[in-house]
This record gives sequence, structure tokens and C-alpha cells, in this order.
Amino acid sequence: MSCRRFFSIPVLSVILVMGLVYYVTLFVFIDDWVGLRSSAGKLNALIFTSLASLCIFSLSICVLLDPGRVPSSYAPDVENSSWSGSNNDHHCVWINNCVGYANYKAFFLLVFYATVACIHSTVLLVCCVFKNGESYAGNVPLKTFMVSCGVFMIGLSITLGTLLGWHIYLIAHNMTTIEHYNSKRALWLARKSGQSYRHQFDLGVYKNITSVLGSNIIKWLCPTFTRNTEDGINFSASRDSYLVTGRIQAIDARKQEVDDSPVSVELGPISSESHFDEVMEEAQRVGESVVIVWMAAWCRKCIYLRPKLEKLAAEFYPRLRFYHVDVNAVPYKLVSRAGVTKMPTIQLWRDNQKQAEVIGGHKAHFVVNEVREMIENDSIT
Repeated sequence: MSCRRFFSIPVLSVILVMGLVYYVTLFVFIDDWVGLRSSAGKLNALIFTSLASLCIFSLSICVLLDPGRVPSSYAPDVENSSWSGSNNDHHCVWINNCVGYANYKAFFLLVFYATVACIHSTVLLVCCVFKNGESYAGNVPLKTFMVSCGVFMIGLSITLGTLLGWHIYLIAHNMTTIEHYNSKRALWLARKSGQSYRHQFDLGVYKNITSVLGSNIIKWLCPTFTRNTEDGINFSASRDSYLVTGRIQAIDARKQEVDDSPVSVELGPISSESHFDEVMEEAQRVGESVVIVWMAAWCRKCIYLRPKLEKLAAEFYPRLRFYHVDVNAVPYKLVSRAGVTKMPTIQLWRDNQKQAEVIGGHKAHFVVNEVREMIENDSIT
């Protein structure tokens, strides 16, 4: 834990806003509505003070608690590592810390308590205005102040409420924001191929919630309770998680067969334009299609994608041949002729004409699925 994380402008700004909202709620809204000494005033002051205290406490946990570390022995997937060149920093400036496995519950409760507190404060503001609205009419500065408070509190409530709703959705489906956006594409691909999709860590709403808030319902709203249903490294996954129904049946059927086909087939190299023409002429002579993978030695996505495409080539062996072209080793005329502008690009050629193409750059398994679909569509036509 490092208390120095509190000394940042965003964190201090959050604390300042909390203090300002607390002061205005108690000593303006409640006091002008029913008075702080009344029973209703004391009750509302107690409730709001409790919410504010829980907000501060949750914020402290978020700021001070280490979000968790990746084990030194962990070897990440090349595609998802820094090799991809993407920025994987999930640092949240408002808590001056990352939101990870260990402090996600505290972050969620911070948003939850802040949202409830803002809505409570907004309701008190409305009650105060309804009771003393006539007295504000002749006092322009006070009227301006109350209108400003109303706009601020409503805006803050909507913002926090939207953020809370988003994280409730994520928790209910047991996924992170990145997993959500990845699953959208996987869902689209599954539907497009007439298959079903389910997020691999979706265990059902109740189990999804307990994986974040803990198995003890009494402690769900306690930010000090650290979830312990998993170890933060290995997570439970449903059997039919991201597997598609049709694919499972195909795999099961394939396992029952004695299949001596190769596991992978190396992509044949094309080194020149004349060689390219020879491949096209041979494919046209036997009435077959050809898959051409346009790659570059400097393209990291190409390096990772190639072995996966070689496994895909084995699925269609021997009726369909896969070739690869290093765009740095052939004349630009050939690259221009194929209309290739991005790497990797996978094209399907038949009768010496390009029939379809898939431009890579995203997740390799998505690219492979698109290439498989491209080939299957060509077979149908």
C-alpha cells in the first residue's frame, strides 16, 4: 500500500467533490428542508453520512490496495502480449491505481455508493426546492446557487448511474470491458455462420456475481471483503462457453473417425509474378480454388497468424492449396495486381480471378473463422 497515491490531482478532486456534496446536502438541502435537529433531518443526515463514509472507505481501498500481479512464470499469448503493439494499460486516473482482480469489488462498490448518495442528495434538493421555492424567487444569488446544484447533481447522478449500470452488466456476464468488445465480434461471426455463442466465463448470473462480490451475501456490500472463490489466475469456465453448437458436434464426430490427415500443412511459397501465374494456371487446369496469404516479415500479426492458417490448410487438404507471398520479396507490380494494401490479407482465387478476401489485423482465431467461412461459401457457389 502507498499513501502517496492520494497525492494526485484527480484523486484530490474526487475527495473535494465528495466533501462539497456532503456539506451542501447536510447544511443546505436537509437544513432548509426539515432542519438538522428534526427527526427526519437526523435520519437523512445519518443515512447520507453513512453513504459518504462508505464512499470514502471504498475509495481508500481502491487507491491503496494492489490490484494484483501477473505471476512471473506466466507466459502470455503472443497475440495478446505487448507484441501486438497495443496499449494494454488499464490505469484509472480517478483512483491513481489500476483496477484489477483484487480491487475490482471495491471499485464497483465505490460507484454503487456514490450513485446512491447522489440520487439521495438530488431527492433532498428537490424536496428543499418544493418547500422553499417561493422564498428563492426574490433571492437571485440563492436561486442561481440552487439551480446550479440541481444541474450538477442530476448530471453526476446520470453519469455515475450509467457507469454503475455498465458494471452491473459486466458482472452479471462475468466479463471485462475488453472481453465484452471481443465477444461482440465472436457473436457476430457465430450468428453469421448459423452457430451459437456464449462467453466462456459466463457461469450464470448468481455464480457470476459471487465470483466478484463473494459467496457470502451478507458481505456483498462490504468493501473490505476480498473475493476468494478463485485464485485470480485460473477461472472456472462453462463447457459450452465460447464453443459453437455445430462445432462441438463436428469435433465429436471427427474424434470417432480414424483420420490420418495431417495436423498442419505448410504454406507453399510464391517467389515471383511468373510463379504466381504458374500456380493460377495449374489451379485453373484442375478446376480448383487457391488461397493466397499475403504477408510481410515485419508484420507481427502475420507471424502469429501463419501457424493457425497452416492448421486450417490441413482441414481442406488435399483438395485446396494454400500459398503465401512475402510482399517484400516480390515485385510491387504483383502486390498491386492483387490489390493488397494491408497485411495480412488472405485471398481466394479461382479461374485466375480474385473471388474474395479477408483482411487480418484483429484476433487470429477470428481471422481464421472468416477465412474458413470464405472457403465454405466458395464451395457452396
